[in-house]
Amino acid sequence: MELRIAILEVGTISQSAPIERSNSSIPVRFTSVFGLGRLGPVNGVWRSEEIPEVGNEYEVEVGIPESLVWGKTLTISDGQTLEMWEEAGHVMITGRVDLVHDDDTLSVTLLGKATIVVGLEGISPDLTGRFVLMRVPSLDLWPGSDYSIA
Repeated sequence: MELRIAILEVGTISQSAPIERSNSSIPVRFTSVFGLGRLGPVNGVWRSEEIPEVGNEYEVEVGIPESLVWGKTLTISDGQTLEMWEEAGHVMITGRVDLVHDDDTLSVTLLGKATIVVGLEGISPDLTGRFVLMRVPSLDLWPGSDYSIA
């Protein structure tokens, strides 16, 4: 499932780990347009040669570029609200674990109907149905089939 986002900035963003710009790797700042909880703005990397336009809304597939580490970058959430915000140069995401796969990956529902599969390192309790907090440097964004909504 895809997540609907609105682009706020293209090309220059600040974060703890700089993102190199290439033809298919463009730093962006965006917010989700679902209107639930804290929703950014946050940093991401646009993974397409087509440059997004500031102010436009897009349906995107969301990815986390690295495996999460249990107890460090993935923990049980204190809250039960699907949220996304920025804190100390990282993207913080609260989601609900829908499924724990045999290959050490989790299917996590994000905002709205969007689902993301994330890799997990380390031993964790049974997380199915639990709300988790993910802490990542940025998100990868791949434009979906309906490239631009606006």
